[in-house]
Amino acid sequence: MLTRLRLASRQELASRVDSLFGVLLPIAGIVAALVAGAFVILAVGTNPLTAYASLLDGAFGSVHQVASGLNRSTPYLIAALGVAIAFRAGAFNIGGEGQIALGGLTATAFGLAFPNFPSPILIPLMIISGAVVGGIWAGI
Repeated sequence: MLTRLRLASRQELASRVDSLFGVLLPIAGIVAALVAGAFVILAVGTNPLTAYASLLDGAFGSVHQVASGLNRSTPYLIAALGVAIAFRAGAFNIGGEGQIALGGLTATAFGLAFPNFPSPILIPLMIISGAVVGGIWAGI
């Protein structure tokens, strides 16, 4: 009975260490990247603290800047989600950015080619055309 208790507590301790390691490893990666970036910034003759402060101010300095950052990053986040789903399914897909670019270009061209279509019909057709061309590009 006593050995089972010791074994259970060892397993619990190992589980806690694994959980802590799972949290600390990404944090250590971020810190390592910031330190490596600081060395590069120093190599070009600039103060890393000033550079990082400017980076944060440029990204989060106002509501407009946050909204702009989210607006620009959303297509990449959606592409990353698509790649993650493909990897989980066992498929290899690294062309998400090109699929978004060609899909968006096709949807825009479709909308410009048929400006007199009613919006409730045109918008779904634009989405479908963009998705089809993006899918074709993924298959290449």
